[in-house]
Amino acid sequence: MGPSARLRAVQDLLEPLSAGPDFLPADQALSNYFRNRRFIGSKDRRFIRDTFYIVLHCWQALAFAVAEAGAKIDGRSLVLVFLTLNKALDEELFAEGKYGLAPLTPEEEKLLKGLAAGLDAPGWVSGNCPEWLFEKFENRFGKKTDAELSALNERAPVDIRINPLKAKEILEALKELGFEPTKFSEFGFRAGEQTPLAQHPMFLKGMIEFQDEGSQLAAHLVGAKPGEQILDLCAGAGGKTLAIGAV
Repeated sequence: MGPSARLRAVQDLLEPLSAGPDFLPADQALSNYFRNRRFIGSKDRRFIRDTFYIVLHCWQALAFAVAEAGAKIDGRSLVLVFLTLNKALDEELFAEGKYGLAPLTPEEEKLLKGLAAGLDAPGWVSGNCPEWLFEKFENRFGKKTDAELSALNERAPVDIRINPLKAKEILEALKELGFEPTKFSEFGFRAGEQTPLAQHPMFLKGMIEFQDEGSQLAAHLVGAKPGEQILDLCAGAGGKTLAIGAV
């Protein structure tokens, strides 16, 4: 796939999400999209997935920019504004034919030229924070609000929890993959890069589990003892339950 065809895929993925609240969760939408397009290669999938999530992460700023320009918020406008604000808009992106991005309309050209000069946005937009929540951030962090929001907008590291019953088998393998022990959790390891592990033998054999260090600490602080019943009122996939059982 060429660069434009990849971005067209991102546009198509964003389209149902921009229509309203009745849409699939992002990961399920992505999974369904690739399942129905098995011809897409691994490198193309990685680019499409990463760009899709980046646009979702910047939704507040992108949607604000589109609305300020008086345009409709849809998959195409979000992609075009994303490219413009990141100074990545190139005429060649509109020359790949029917599988790439359609040529710009005169209205779109006018919209994007206005945005190219920069966006004068309020703090909640530049911080990618919902407007209703921004005041709470300011009350809590004061002058550090921008720094805190900036940290939240960075890509999270990959945290895993090892199965302590099999720890000796995997410590060396984790080191080779770039993982280092987490600061507080005795069973946690972290990698700064997005390391693919979903199909790794260690994960498939139950030696490791994806879990943020904070969740690992929560499971540890419960201090569960044999014979006790523990109720998790905010359970997701059951990661903390597994952690409690392994401690």
